[in-house]
Amino acid sequence: GNVASVTSLLEIEEFRTGAEEIGVWANLKCVGRVKLKELETTEFDYLSGGVELFTDSLPTEERAEDDAAAAELRELHASVREMEERLTKAGEGAAVAEATGREARVEWGHEVRDGSEEAGLGLEALVERRSGVLRSAEQ
Repeated sequence: GNVASVTSLLEIEEFRTGAEEIGVWANLKCVGRVKLKELETTEFDYLSGGVELFTDSLPTEERAEDDAAAAELRELHASVREMEERLTKAGEGAAVAEATGREARVEWGHEVRDGSEEAGLGLEALVERRSGVLRSAEQ
C-alpha cells in the first residue's frame, strides 16, 4: 500500500480475537498525529517506523499570542507553587507547635468583593488586581 508521511497515532484500548483465532477485533483511540521519519522492514515482513509528534503550525501572530499566554501561565503556576510551599511550611510550623505544646497563631482574613466589578476585565487586568491583593497580604 501507500505510505503517508503524516498519519494518526492510535492506541489500542481493547481487543479480542475471533473464536477460531482468525482475525482480531480492536477498539482504537486516536491520541495524536505523527510524521514518519524512517521506515524499515522487520524479520517478519512488517514495517516498523520511527516517528515524531506532528502539530499544525500556527500563523506567526497566533504563535506569539500562544507563547505569551504560556509564559503568563508558567509565571502564575510558579506563584501558586510558591504560595503552596509557604502554606506547607506554615503547616509544618503548626505541627511542631502542637507537638511541643506551644500555641500556634494564624491570622486569617476574608476579602469581600463584588464580582460584577471584575466582569468586564481582561485576564491581564484581573490577574494584576488579584495579585495586588495577595501581595498586600504579605506586607
